[in-house]
Amino acid sequence: MRLILFAMTLVATAAYPAAAGAMTLDSVMEEIRSSNPELAALRGKVSVLEAAVLKTSAYPNPSIEVEQSRPDNFHFRELRVRQPIVLSNRRALAKGAARSDLDASKRDVSAKEAALMAAAKKDYFAFRLAEERVGFEESNRLFTLNMFNKVQARLLVGVARNVDAARAKVELEQTRFNLEAAKARMLLARAALNRAMGRRPDEALAFSADDPRVLQPSEDEKGFDQYLVEALAGRQDIQASELRRQGAELSLRLERSRRWPDLAVGFARAREDESIYSKFSLGIELPIWYRNKGEVDAARAEVGVRGDEKRGVERAASYEVYSSWLGRGLARTRVSAMRKNSLAVDELREINSRDYLSGKIDLTAYYEGNRIFLEQNLSYLDALQEYHDKDIELEQVLSASLRTE
Repeated sequence: MRLILFAMTLVATAAYPAAAGAMTLDSVMEEIRSSNPELAALRGKVSVLEAAVLKTSAYPNPSIEVEQSRPDNFHFRELRVRQPIVLSNRRALAKGAARSDLDASKRDVSAKEAALMAAAKKDYFAFRLAEERVGFEESNRLFTLNMFNKVQARLLVGVARNVDAARAKVELEQTRFNLEAAKARMLLARAALNRAMGRRPDEALAFSADDPRVLQPSEDEKGFDQYLVEALAGRQDIQASELRRQGAELSLRLERSRRWPDLAVGFARAREDESIYSKFSLGIELPIWYRNKGEVDAARAEVGVRGDEKRGVERAASYEVYSSWLGRGLARTRVSAMRKNSLAVDELREINSRDYLSGKIDLTAYYEGNRIFLEQNLSYLDALQEYHDKDIELEQVLSASLRTE
């Protein structure tokens, strides 16, 4: 464990000498909100729906007609103005239904934003832990190189065998590959984080080295019922499904209101020869043969569909919360176990190194102990990554689904 902490300090000091201008997780989140192209596209769709609200609630426009006969002598000319009049509350219902769709789409944007934020947080911790992995592999390579030099020195004085030197060289080459693999994982994690912020994948990132969340799992723990209540009250996808259900009910009322007749009031001003007179007209459409039955039945079915969708989303939410809650608890237990194991083997390599140099054990026994040391420390880093993934998943399911449609 001291080796890991030493490597962390070494990497932080080399990469961020003064931490000036270093980013934070909060600044990453803010940049995603402002620069992510997926969010920008979703906000554009919301703007389209906002315009639709105006369109559906607009009052019918009047019409103007001019009629003239025998224009050569102007014997007859008539000007007509016609205004449809909506007697029911159809405009208010249409506006309410469109507003419900608009608000539901806004919830969808919020849910997508929550999913992107969760993914970015995973990328953040993946990048930070990849940095720790690079630091660990660098320190391990230095230690292995030092051991290789000692084996070479023992070979020169006839204490070590050629097979020992070959084994030490193999281990040294393996550390070189492990270091390059760790660097590649770090660069991929950086690319994922840059992508979320709308940047080039190879753009440099600098974070403050003292984020305690990287190596310290949260101790906050609540029961499943508490998390479920929080999710059912705060999830954006559940709110969106409820708004769409309400919009379907308003659409049903709207289609029923279309059974009422519409009026049209007209006024005409006419001139014939030397006579000028005015005419008024009143028209009504009688819904006798077809009373909007098909549209009403379709709207009623849509209400049922939206209700089923809402119940389905709530059931899915309860499963996701339960699964994430259990997963995070298991991941926290694994972190605790791996941390204890890494502490238990903390001095194993140093002790085995001294024992090998004093002749108490052979090189094979030393490298077996070294393998256990490496496995436990790397398992600890993997356990931390798994914990952060599960912790972020639980955070996400409290506000939105894990499914990003």
